[in-house]
Amino acid sequence: MKPLFYFLILSSFVFTSCQDMADEDDYNNLANDLCDCVNKSTNSVSNDMKNALIQGINSGQSMDDVMAKMGEENVMQTMKDAEVLMDAGPKIETCVKSLEKKYDKIYTKESDKEVLNRLMKTLEKNKSCEWTYALMKLGMQVQ
Repeated sequence: MKPLFYFLILSSFVFTSCQDMADEDDYNNLANDLCDCVNKSTNSVSNDMKNALIQGINSGQSMDDVMAKMGEENVMQTMKDAEVLMDAGPKIETCVKSLEKKYDKIYTKESDKEVLNRLMKTLEKNKSCEWTYALMKLGMQVQ
């Protein structure tokens, strides 16, 4: 599952190549679009798994620890969820490529790290993006 998370971190933030500063609305729009990509690509992941990963990752647990605990409670559902997460990679990749084209005209002097930090803060504030935020946070921990 690590390739999915590396992909989320590395591939989705090549939006930083030009001149002017992107504003808060740009980051809100990017965050919402990224959340839509992730949510659509992972809509078959059970709510129990999403909630466990959100809570676990936000409290500093590893994905492996959360998955192991979930596996103790419901092995079959955990296996299904793990498969959905693995299969989500190509779907997210396709969606992120379209976002790169969409946001290509947003100019910024910020570094990739600054863009990532601003995007993470935007995701964290947006309650409808808590799943995406948790996956992004996990990806950053894995790096």
